[in-house]
Order: sequence, then structure tokens, then C-alpha cells
Amino acid sequence: MGFPSNGSASRQAGRPAESQPARRASGTDGEAPGGRSRRCERRRASRGFGKPTCAGRSVAVEAGAEAMVCGLRRRRESNNYPSCPAPRPRRPTLLDPRVRVGRVPPRRPADTPSTPRASLVVSRTAVAGCGKTGKRIRMAVYGMQERDPVAPGGAVWPFVGREAHRKALLDALDDPTVRGLVVEGPSGVGKSRLAEECYADALRAGHRGGRALATAHAREIPLGALAHLTAAEAVPCDPVSAYRSVRAALGSGPGRYLLFVDDLHLLDATSMFVIGRLLDAGDAFLLATFQDGVPRNCSVSVRERIGTLVRVELGDLDSAGTRTVLEHVLSGTVGEQTVRYLYGASGGNLLYLYELVCGALARGRLTHDGELWRATSPEEFGTPRLDRLVEDRLAVAGPTGRTALDLLALAEPVGVSELRALAGADVLERLEASNAIRVHEDGRRLKATLAHPVYGQVLRSRMGALRRRRLLREHAEWVRGRGLRRRGDVLRIAVWEAAVDIAEPGLLTHAAGLARRCHDYQQVIAFLTSLSEDQHSAATRHMLAESHFQLGDWRQAEATLKRLACSAPRGETATATRTRMLNLFWAGKPITEVLRIGRQARAHLVDPAERTVLRDVAGALIAVAGHPVAGLALTDHSPTGSGSPTMVLSMRVLALTAVGRAAQGLDTADHCERSLLSADQSALSVHRHAMDVLRVYALVELGRLEEAEALAGQVTAAAGASTPLTTTWLAFHRGRCAWAAGRAAEARRYFAEAVACSESAGHTKVLGLAYSGIAAAAAALGDEPAAARAAARAAEHPPGGLLAGEDQLGEAWLLALRGHMTAARQVLRRAVRTAHAAGQTASRTLLLTDLARFGLADEAARELGELSPQMEGAFAPARAEFAAAVAAEDADRLLSVSATLSRLGAHALAVESASQAAAVLRNDQRHRAAADADRLAQTAATRVQGTLPGAHRQGQSLFGLPLTERESEIALLAARRLSSNEIADELFLSRRTVDNTLQKVYRKLGVSSRRSLVEAFRAQEAWSGPDPA
Repeated sequence: MGFPSNGSASRQAGRPAESQPARRASGTDGEAPGGRSRRCERRRASRGFGKPTCAGRSVAVEAGAEAMVCGLRRRRESNNYPSCPAPRPRRPTLLDPRVRVGRVPPRRPADTPSTPRASLVVSRTAVAGCGKTGKRIRMAVYGMQERDPVAPGGAVWPFVGREAHRKALLDALDDPTVRGLVVEGPSGVGKSRLAEECYADALRAGHRGGRALATAHAREIPLGALAHLTAAEAVPCDPVSAYRSVRAALGSGPGRYLLFVDDLHLLDATSMFVIGRLLDAGDAFLLATFQDGVPRNCSVSVRERIGTLVRVELGDLDSAGTRTVLEHVLSGTVGEQTVRYLYGASGGNLLYLYELVCGALARGRLTHDGELWRATSPEEFGTPRLDRLVEDRLAVAGPTGRTALDLLALAEPVGVSELRALAGADVLERLEASNAIRVHEDGRRLKATLAHPVYGQVLRSRMGALRRRRLLREHAEWVRGRGLRRRGDVLRIAVWEAAVDIAEPGLLTHAAGLARRCHDYQQVIAFLTSLSEDQHSAATRHMLAESHFQLGDWRQAEATLKRLACSAPRGETATATRTRMLNLFWAGKPITEVLRIGRQARAHLVDPAERTVLRDVAGALIAVAGHPVAGLALTDHSPTGSGSPTMVLSMRVLALTAVGRAAQGLDTADHCERSLLSADQSALSVHRHAMDVLRVYALVELGRLEEAEALAGQVTAAAGASTPLTTTWLAFHRGRCAWAAGRAAEARRYFAEAVACSESAGHTKVLGLAYSGIAAAAAALGDEPAAARAAARAAEHPPGGLLAGEDQLGEAWLLALRGHMTAARQVLRRAVRTAHAAGQTASRTLLLTDLARFGLADEAARELGELSPQMEGAFAPARAEFAAAVAAEDADRLLSVSATLSRLGAHALAVESASQAAAVLRNDQRHRAAADADRLAQTAATRVQGTLPGAHRQGQSLFGLPLTERESEIALLAARRLSSNEIADELFLSRRTVDNTLQKVYRKLGVSSRRSLVEAFRAQEAWSGPDPA
């Protein structure tokens, strides 16, 4: 079939069109290429196409293309695409609305009113013709589809957040003075998705709507974006005629007409004029997207025509937004390290984030461990499509510019002067204009970096080893030639030369010392492993062993320390021994074996100072191993332990806080941090964030919970390069802080993060505590299967000595969730005795508080009353007062302690106190005061996550059911399908007592069976157990 090169072909209306498949079936369209029969030409002329201008310019068109050509003169009616009989044969002039060209609009939400479309997707159809008409058709059909972000399982990624932007659109629609809303931002931030959601919101609100198809291909066709809204008689070269045609097509109806234009900058000039006239006349409201970094000539002219527009600046997600999106997509909690990497690699760009997640899932590098999603080998994230996207973005560089980009991927930031000498000034300007690189000032120099982190990842993955070595070698020579004048030049030169094996031993040793001061232990290992055996000294071996220790590689650290012990001079023996003792202890060796090694080395030392240091190390290890009182007795010869390594001082902070001297522990942490600034290379120091982790622990015990949480958040945000040991304990103590505040869901996430960090680093001492914390938090949230799994894992790990007794907390809460309150109390009593035997007052106070919550307030109040005067801070006295008020059932004291606990940030205990006060007041017939106490409890409960143990101990305090403690306990067990005999054995009662109590419960609740009992609990939203049989 051929197309005319001009408009001379005559139209013959009234003749019905025949489809191409029908012609093929009848055998009339089967002529061989290169020849044209008269019969075919007569048929073509009768249909209005005339003769071809030259032989061979006509080609056979696919069935979809025939439908498009015949429909180019069809008019869109009522914003729908009806399936109607074939139109009258006319010369094609405009685009067929049944053919989706360019970007395929994303899927509509399920609740969005659908628009019937008899549409085809034409992909690179070979349409040959002569003149402008053929060119228009070719440009229209050469479109590409973009896939929607798809979550695991095939679903479209959920739309999360952006509520303020969606509200801005609806407010703008209600304002008659506003003519449109434009969503602006860089590529990949979700402009189109946000506009789609806003468009759907407007349709649901009763407004009318339609789309303009703005694509790079339709832009070449006058009125191409609005062709489906124009009549057949509209002339593209006459904008006034086109405006009238489009205005008539919009029609009238309820609400405003919303014209959606995705990629406003791709509109052709005629469509821009028509849209401007529509908005000036108030015939339509414009909803458009506009991409930053493209020529603004078209968008500026639109703004000049339409006047006032509401502009929405859309940027990349922040870290919190990235976490929210990931947790919605993956339907689970995502680990902090995983969020940090994905946010850093994607920059918060949704398009890149999607590709990174898909690549990680496809390679099995993003997995779920039962509690949270964890990433391994993050450098292997990504997909081939991500590589193509980046390559397309960087294609503007050319061969010369690609060399500059590769150098930036390896060694950014790089001076602009070097890049200019490498690629030329015009290439750099082109790269900066295309947003491939960014140039910023560094003092008096200009430096360049890649515009996005993912560019470097893709460039490095596609770079050959030889090219990598050549670029690094040439760059190192350039920097050396200019002189090592900048801070960090020595370290950077060492990195580059070590990568190509040309670094000098002296440079590597010096750079390793600098990296150690920055706590970059990975780089220290990279430098020192480049040295040969004969180039090592005792100092370099010690730095290497310490780096392996800090990164949790206990075996490699022990092997290096053994070699050091054989060759260390007399002055280095004590340093090597204390490092080995600390390494063996954290590796899980028994404390007796570690102390034996210390005694053997101490017996050969002559210097009193060295002997004192080893004694301090032994005392610190004894304290952290579960005996803080005995350990502190060995190190109390100096108030701050001056002269001891900072690692020993940090362990002393732990011991002081554990025995209730948290304020003194804070002072020691301050002294230890000052010591870090003056530590020499031979001293074993802790990470710069380790002191903040210890401060979090001390602040919690002092009752400054909100301050502790704020500090933990700051450290988490800044601790991207922390050691595994620091990261593990930071997550654990943050979970412990959230648990004390009553935020069980947050505590569960942080404890799971601690488990993930601990298992990846081989640090086992925290696993029992962290799993116990997960079990307790899951039980508080009513997740019995997860609590049971975590409790079983906690039992697999022996107590590590730290926070003695707290490793049994998860078991107690699981039993309480199952209704076995007697057994839960027995577990807590055993845990309290364990903490008491170890002298760990802080853990003992926490366990006694839970014992009071579980119904033994009298017993807990006595012990807490004895302990509170010995402890520093306001938290211990508040806990003691809580237990005493609960035991006395004194409403006034309960309300007073509720206010105190709320000020401290212990909102779970504050809610329980207010609930208990309301119950007492209600029993005393003081209903107005009880209502006030209930309101106080409800206000505090907004900050609490999870079920409170008061529900198990006293039904009326949380269930709202008029049950005594014993009745509530038996009712819970009965609802969990335990028989009367099993309940009697559990609570050490007779079966008759159990049956009589159940009858009382039935009468109070107005039920007659255990099934009805569960229904009564569910009515009060107090039941998280299984469905009744």
C-alpha cells in the first residue's frame, strides 16, 4: 500500500472500507513486490489514496498499521474510544486515538473509573510514504513503552506518601483562579506516578478528564498531542480551527475538565497554543509534568500563555522515605545497613531504587531472615536495564569524556584542571550541562564528582582491569607531580598506588596509620597486606591485628597476634598481650582461658606500668563477663582509669552503668572520648561512635529516655563506617531504649538489626540478649509464632555475662502471652536471682519492674525500695514508686507516678499506672475521676506499641472487663483451649476451683461457653490468640 506525497489525491466518500485481513483472504493483496496490477491501483484510488509518486515507495503495512491509517480521521467523542464500524474513507490527516504511541500510560488504580479503549500498541511499524503525511505516521508509530515499577510478585509498586502533593491538586481544582498544576523534578523521582495518582483522585472527586499524548515522536507532528481530540476537518496548520475543534470535543459536564500532559516539554507548538487558549478561556485545568534539565523554551511559552500555575517541586526521597517505600514494597522490615546502602546508591531516586532492588532480589542478595530484609554483597546489585539507563544518560560524553567519567568513578573527587587536560574544556562543560558531573569549590580549587552515586557503580562494573590500572597510575603520577599539598593526598595516593601494586612500603605504613586514626580499618588491612613479610614491623603487625579485631575477624587477628608474640620486642609484649586478650574474649573464648594468658604474660613483665595495664585489662574483662563489682574493684585505683587503653575505659563504662553508677559512667565516657583524640598508634582504641553507644545505655538507666533515643538516632545516621562491634551494640541498646519507652515494634526492629549485624560479624555475645528482646517485643505485639521462634533461638545461645538475667525476658513474655502467668513469674524470679548474683543492679531493676507488671507487685516493691537509693538517676525511684503504688492500689499515687513516668519517657508504665488508677477509682464509685484517668491513659497510649502486661494481670485495666486477677488468668487459659485439668495443673489449683471460677466469669460476661468467652475478648480488642475450636 502506498501513500501520496501531497494532497492531490481525490476523496471518494461513501464507500465502505475493507479491512486488510479480508483483502488478504480474498487474494487481492498478494501481488509480488515491485509490481502493481491495475486492479490494485483502481481499488486504491477508489479508497482515496491515489497513485504512488514513484514505484517501489509503497510497502505492505501490518494489520495494526491499516487500522491506524483508516482511523486517523476518527473523532474522539465524550472522552471515550468506542468500538464502532469502520469510518468513511477519507484522506488520513491526524493520529488515530486507538493507537497508543510513545509512552504507554501507567495502569490505572483499581478504583479509578476506566475509559474503554479499542487501542493497539504499534512498535516500529514500517510505514513508508511520501511527503509530510508519511513522515508524521512514521514518527508517530516509532514509540517505545516504559514498564511500570513492579514489586516482587508482579504487583505495581505501591504509591507511598506524597499526600501533601495530592491534596494540593484537589485544592487547586476547587480554586477557580488557578488554571493548572505542574509537577517538576529530575528524571526518575516519580513525577508521572504522582500525576497519575492526582489524575485518578480528580476523577474520583467528580471531575472530567482527558490526556494529551506528549512524546518525542508526536512532537514532530503539528497538533500531534491533541489529535485524538480534534475533528477530521481540523487543519493542523490553523491553530484557531484546532482550538475550536478541541473545545467542542471537551463538551460540558460536572466539575472541571482536567487535561493531563505527561512530559510538558515534549509538546509541539500547535498543541501548546491550543492548550494555552483552553486555559485562558477557563475551558480546562492543566495537570502536567516537567523534567528538570531539558530545554525550557516550550514550557516557558506555555507558562507565559496560561498565567498562574501551581508548581510542585518533586525531589528525590530522603532516607526515611526510602525506608518507607522499601518496607511497603517488600512487605517487611528492612535492615538499617540495607536502607543505608540502597539510599546511598540510588540517591533516593525511585527509578534507580527499583532497579537496584530488582537486581538484588534476582541475584539472591536481598533476603529475609524471618525478622527483616538483609542485603549481602551490595556491589552486585543492579540490572542490565540499570546499566542501559546509565549508559544512555552518559552517552553525551563521547570517547574523550568517557575517560574523564571513568577516572571520576575510580578516584572522585578529581580536580577540574586535570579533567580539563584529560578531556578538554568543551567536553567538561557538556558533561556539566547534561548533569553527568557536578563541579564544586574546594577552597581555591574546583573539583568534580559524578552527579549520581549509581553512575560510579555502573562505570566501575564495565571497566576492564588494565584500563583501571592505567587510569589510577596516571592519576597518581599527576597528583605527585603537582605536589602533595592537600590534606588527605598521602592517603589517596597510597590507595591508588596500592591498587596497582606500585606503592612504597614507607608510604603504605604511613597511610595505614592515617587510616587507623580515621577508624577506616578496611583500608588499614588493604595497605598492610600489600607489605611483604620482611617489610612488616611489630607496629604494623599490631595495627593489622587490631584492624582484624575491630572488623570481627577474630581468627585472622589471633593468627597475626601469634606471629607478633614470636617477634615482638620487649616493649611491645604488653601491647600485644592486651590486644590478644580482648580479641579472644570477644571471639567467645572462656574468661578463664583469657585470664590465664594475661597472667602468663604479666609474670614476664618488669615494668610496673605495663603490669598495671594488664591488670586493668583483666579487671575490665571480668566486669563485662558478668561480674562488674569484682572487675571494678581491680580498676578502681584510678577514678577514670587513666593510663589504660580506651577499649578498657569503654568496658569500664559498661560496668559502672550495670551496677547503677550511670552518672559516673557518663563522666568516664567523656574522659574516654578525650583520650581518643590523643591516642597514639600503639594504643588499642575504640571507634569514635562507641562512646555514644555507651552514653545511650547510661542515659536509659538514668531515665533520660528521649535524650537517649535522640542520641541513638544521630549515631545511627552518622555511623555508616562504624565497626561491626559498634554497630551491633548500637542497634541493641537502641532496642533496649525503645523497649523501656514502650515502643515494642521499634524495639523488635532494632533487636533484629542487632542479630543481623552480630551474625554477619561473628559476634556471638549479644545474640542471646537480642533474640530474647525480639521474643519479648513480639509477645507484646501479640505475634506468638515469632515470639516462640525467637525464644527458641535465644535458648540456643548461652548467657554472655552482660546484662545478666535479661536473656530470660523473652521467655517470660511468651509465657504471659500464652496465659501461663505462674510460669512467667517463675522465669522472672529466676532472672532476678541471676542478676542479683552477678551484682548487675540495672538489669535487676528492669526485671523487678516487669515482675510487678506481671502481678507480684508486693514482692517487687520491697526489692525495688531497697535498690533505688543505691542507683543514680530518676528512673529507679520512679520504678520503685510504680511497684509500690500498684501493690497498694492507691489511685492518687498511681496518677502521680504516671505523670512522673511520662516525663521520663517511660510511656508504657505511664499508661499502666493511669489504667490501674482508673480501675481503682471505678471500684470506689468515683466515676468522674475514673473517666479522667482513662483519658490520661488514652493520651499516653498513643506513644505505646503493643499489648501491655497489665492486661494479663488485671482484666479490667485494659480489657474493660469486670474480672479479678485470678478470673482473668483462668479465663485467658480457658480461651486458649486448655482443659480444666490442665488449668488446674498450671496454676496449682483444684479442678473444682477452676470450674467455679469459670462459671463466675461466664456470669460476669454474659456468656455460656469458651467460644463465647473468646468472642467477648475479641469485642474488647484484647485477644491475639488462636480462633476458638
